[in-house]
Formats: sequence, C-alpha cells, structure tokens
Amino acid sequence: MNLFSQIQTVNRVAIRLIAAVVILSTVTATVAPPCFALPPEVQVLPQSRSKMSVIYGSTAGITNLFNENGDSEPIAAPFNLSLNSESFRKLDSRVGDLVNWLNNNSSYRYDETQRETSNRGVVLSDNSQLPLLGDALSRGNLGVEVEAHRSQYYLMYGRGLSEKISLAVVLPMIKQTVDIRHSLTGNNTARDIYDGFAASNVGAMTELVDTLKLLSSINTEDFQKLLESKGYSRISNRNESAPGDLQIGTRFGYFPKRKIEAGFFSGDVGAAFQNTVTIPTGKLQPTSELTGIDFGQGAWDTTLSHATHYSPRRSFTLLHGIQYTYRLPSSRLKRVRSHAGDFIPDASSEENLTMNLGDKFATTLGARYRFNEVVSLDYSYEWAFKGKDVYTGSRSDSDYSYLSDGTDQRTEILTVMATFSTVPLFLSGRFAAPGDFILSWNQPIRGKNSMIAPFGTAELALYF
Repeated sequence: MNLFSQIQTVNRVAIRLIAAVVILSTVTATVAPPCFALPPEVQVLPQSRSKMSVIYGSTAGITNLFNENGDSEPIAAPFNLSLNSESFRKLDSRVGDLVNWLNNNSSYRYDETQRETSNRGVVLSDNSQLPLLGDALSRGNLGVEVEAHRSQYYLMYGRGLSEKISLAVVLPMIKQTVDIRHSLTGNNTARDIYDGFAASNVGAMTELVDTLKLLSSINTEDFQKLLESKGYSRISNRNESAPGDLQIGTRFGYFPKRKIEAGFFSGDVGAAFQNTVTIPTGKLQPTSELTGIDFGQGAWDTTLSHATHYSPRRSFTLLHGIQYTYRLPSSRLKRVRSHAGDFIPDASSEENLTMNLGDKFATTLGARYRFNEVVSLDYSYEWAFKGKDVYTGSRSDSDYSYLSDGTDQRTEILTVMATFSTVPLFLSGRFAAPGDFILSWNQPIRGKNSMIAPFGTAELALYF
C-alpha cells in the first residue's frame, strides 16, 4: 500500500465518520410532534355565531424514537460508535489492508498498561493475551446526543355559516430547538501506536507512520471543515421561530341538528363530517442546513374526517373519529447522492424533485365523563399511519429510492383531556361570558419510524 492510497483510505474513513453526523440530520428533520390539526368533533356553531381560540402546545424534550422494529431507542443510538479496528473495517473495507499490515508485518503488540511510557503501549512481546497492533487500532468513541423541543401557538377563528355548517381557520406560530452534542472520547490508540513507532524507530514504513498520524489526528473540527467544503453550514444547535402551515376547515353536523348550547342527553347521537385543507405556508429549510427542522410540509393536502358521539346517559359519552389525508404532489430542492457511498453530496447535486408525501390515515376511540355541567374528562386512543414519501427526478442515472427509506410511519397515542366550560353557566345567567378552557396531554405509546414526542396543549376559547 503506497502513501497516496493510504491517505485516500484514511480520508474516506473521515468522510464515513462525519457521515454519521450528517445522516443524523435526516433524523432530526422529522423531529416534531403530531400537528395540532382541527379535531374531528360533532360540535357545530350556531348560525352567525363565532368562536375564537388561542391554543398553546409544547412537547417534552424529544430524545428517543420508535425504530423500524417498533423499539424505543435514542435518536442518536446508531451513530454512537466505538471507532476501533472492527468498526473501521465496516466503515470502509479498504481499512482492512492497514489493519492486516499492522497485525502481520510486525511482532509488536499493544499493552495498555504501558500507555504512559515512552513507547506509548507498543511493545515487543510474544504474549498472546495482548492484542496485535491492528486489532488494538482505535480513535476512541464517537458520541452523539440529540434533543429537540417544539412549541406552537395557534390562533383559531370559527363561525357558524348555518345551523349545520361551521367554518374555521387556524394560523400557527412555531418555535423549535435542536441541541446536538458530538465528541470523540476515549483512548486514541492510533496516536499511541504512531508515537510508539515514531519514538522507538521500530522499523515501520514511513508511509505507515504518516498514515497513522493522519488517522490519529481526526477530530470533530475536521468534520465541520469537511461539511463546509461541501457547501453545508456547520453543525450547530438551532433555535428558530416562524409561522407554520395554514389550515382551513369546514364541519357539517348532519345527525341530529345540534347547537353549541346543547348538552348530551340519554340516547343522544351526534355525527359530523369535516374537511380540512392545509396550505403550505410554513418555511422549508435550505439544503445546506443539516440540523434545521421544517416549519411546514411543503405540500397541499386535504383531510376528510368523520366523528360520532353517542351518549347512553347524560354523564357518559362514547367517541369515535376516523380520518384520511390525501397529500397533493409538490416539488422540493434536494441534494441527491451519485452513488450509495456518497453520504454528503455537495451543492452541485441539487435537483428540484417531484415530491409525493405519503398519505395518512388515523382512527380514534374514546370516552367522555361529565362530572357536572362545567367539568368533563376525556380519554382517547389514536392509531395513526403514514405511507412512504416518494421522490422522482429527471436524471436517468440517479437512484432516488433511498430518499423514501424510513418515511413510512405508525404511531399510537393516548390522550387525556380535561374541559372546563362556562357555556351552561352563561346560558342560565350565572356567568358573564361563554367559553371553554381545555387541557390535554398526549403520550405516544407505540410506533414505527416516529419520534417519541409527548406533548401537552392548553386552549382558551370564547364564543360570541
């Protein structure tokens, strides 16, 4: 192995290591709680009556996800690597040549107890309990931690167009943060072996010594410089705020005719259809931003929902909702790799791709208990599914299918919601204004390819 090929091999190792951080960005790009869409309800506003709501939602710190097998694991788990000879071989098979040379072309072994001596652990020994130099080769451990947080304010205005039809508009403002910590820690035996060779003059080839020096000096700043050379921004923490996607929805209550003032009575059945349109007004991150999270989905969609409420008695209600979301085709600028090993394609690979986001389906079962005319408590369980995103482009020699990997999702969420309503008190003249105050907590229970993003919401609604 000549000097040039060794340096090329080590450079490829460095690229593979930074690829762990780069690939991580594709995970953080999906870090977000479920959208606070218009809920499937049967409640319809009376004609010419309005509702104004302010909704605040916030996630807990998002650090884990459900993987392809449905198991919970840290977001960064696949990228916390022990950078030893075994992982080097996996990162690039050509590194095996270097490991084999160290193992087969010297009688030296590595003795960790001798790390502080002048030979830095490189000892001439026939002790088979000590590892060969190639097997001992290590740059330490690559450690990556990620935590994301998202909070959202929603302003919602609704109005009754008739006794059966309501219209609502929802405008979101989103704040999101991403904290990424990465480091190289642990024993740098590549440095030890280099120092041992250089200091002891044990007969290694000059090229080998130079290669070991290059390998031992790889650090996180090298990663950052590599990204910058490819036209990417440096990996750093994010703290951003911007408007999200606008939503407009209509609700048609068809059985029976109900007003907002009406309560649930024995045998009462309520049902409504709802259609919600999402307008992609939220900002999308440019291709150079690896750790940024989009503020919108970049495509129009339309959601058709149906909700049914059945109250066998006044204090108890059974709830069911079902909805389907069709995502309209759109386009998005992406960097496309030229081959499977091209983990960090540069700006020259940018292409405006046709984007078909996966359709979504969800169904909910729940129950509501009314303690009195003011306070009620809801429990519900949602099963939500999303199909794969599909990207297509114009280059016949490009494989776009890898962009779809891991984009199909499944999530099961348990929700507990408490409602405090002054509407009955207002109607009986015991309170000055009709309104609702609603608190909810939403806890993901199971899933696939989805973030574990528990989130709570608080809503203050006034009717006029």
